[in-house]
Amino acid sequence: MIGQIHLEKNGDFILTPIVGDQKLVFGKAETDKEVEEKFSKLKIFYDEAMPSVGWQTYTEINLKYEEQIVCKTK
Repeated sequence: MIGQIHLEKNGDFILTPIVGDQKLVFGKAETDKEVEEKFSKLKIFYDEAMPSVGWQTYTEINLKYEEQIVCKTK
């Protein structure tokens, strides 16, 4: 459900979903394992956090940090 992928000069991937208006800062994706872990972390966040806070709460979801997700609110 990703509509666009942009590669920043610093090597971070920015994903734009088709549904919703959040920007997903994916960070670097150097290995398959790293990509799988980030998508797994995002799925858990979507399943557990988003229904509680609402889908329109965040403008940016940042997955580039290990062991955490950092979000910006509107």
